[in-house]
Amino acid sequence: SPEAASRIKAALQSRFENQAQRLDDALLKSSGAAGDASASREALQQEAKISRQPLYDRAFSEGASGIDSDVIDALMKSPSMKKSMGEAATRILDREAAAAAGGPKTTGLFGEYPEGAVPVYDEAGNVSKYINSEGKEVDKLRTLEYWDAVKVSLDDDIQASLNKGANGRARALINLRDRLVNSLDDSIESYSGARGNASRIFGTSDALSAGE
Repeated sequence: SPEAASRIKAALQSRFENQAQRLDDALLKSSGAAGDASASREALQQEAKISRQPLYDRAFSEGASGIDSDVIDALMKSPSMKKSMGEAATRILDREAAAAAGGPKTTGLFGEYPEGAVPVYDEAGNVSKYINSEGKEVDKLRTLEYWDAVKVSLDDDIQASLNKGANGRARALINLRDRLVNSLDDSIESYSGARGNASRIFGTSDALSAGE
């Protein structure tokens, strides 16, 4: 029955969240450990990512219709953001190809058109484009999964900058990344829960503020 299915889903969700929380606790402990624990921390980080996949799947599902954000619209003007967006699009297209071949499902690149957008028809009666209330053409919104891939691309560039000692460059990228993430959290509450403590423990923001 629908009620039974709902109870089972809630129980599974609780189990995933508890498991992820236990890994978060382990990550917190390892982050304060003395000595060279980078290998074990990397293993815990990977394990936490795997454990949290059901939570990410839930967040991606909730953000499958697309993210409509003035903050993100402003961020898209940044050259660095455009670079990460291109890399993210490639990641999502790769996932779509893998899904078509029997791999894990993906919500894809695009969701729905923004709320209030109306179709414009050509002479043959086919939809040629969508426009907003101001008469401007609009595209479909990009999914949360896509914007998470943009975040991952920014994370990679941040780490690469830190490795080269380019802390100023890293700070600029962190500024973009953090504003993107805050906007996504505001749009899809479960996205913050999916990331958990790992983003705080291994985030490059803390390393920079500590002068590392």
